Amino acid sequence: MTARRRLVRVPASSANLGPGYDVLAAALSLYLEVEVEETGSFSVEAKGLDVPLDRSNLCVRAFEWLRPADEIAFRIRSEVPLAAGLGSSAAAIVAGLLAADHLYELALELSDVLSHATEIEGHPDNVAAALLGGFVVSANIDHRIEAIRFDVPRDLRTVLFIPDV
Repeated sequence: MTARRRLVRVPASSANLGPGYDVLAAALSLYLEVEVEETGSFSVEAKGLDVPLDRSNLCVRAFEWLRPADEIAFRIRSEVPLAAGLGSSAAAIVAGLLAADHLYELALELSDVLSHATEIEGHPDNVAAALLGGFVVSANIDHRIEAIRFDVPRDLRTVLFIPDV
């Protein structure tokens, strides 16, 4: 029997743009990758990242929101700086949910993934940008998370400055 394996790539994001606190966000060209594989035992590998290597890992927690990770190996790589305001937690949540969805062929609608991710994260802005890409406007409308994606002009560039303190 061949073990199933999936690779998910999710962008970083910047949120709270202008007056759009918890509403406006944009995906960035920095990525988190999560590879999941059925190996018969649980493990987490995240070389060079200061993240938990157990079930408290946010990618694993999001994965387990949908399915148990008892026999799954997680390999995590990331260009997204942690705790720098670039949606590293949103990217981890979306990656974990998408990894479970794809590995187990759950065929979730994007709206369902967005709803789960928002419930885990607490607000929709960064998770919507990580899930949909581009520039997003998101909100909770009648107890349902809605997000609209807009393409970003190709010549628009983002400049990031992350201070040491």
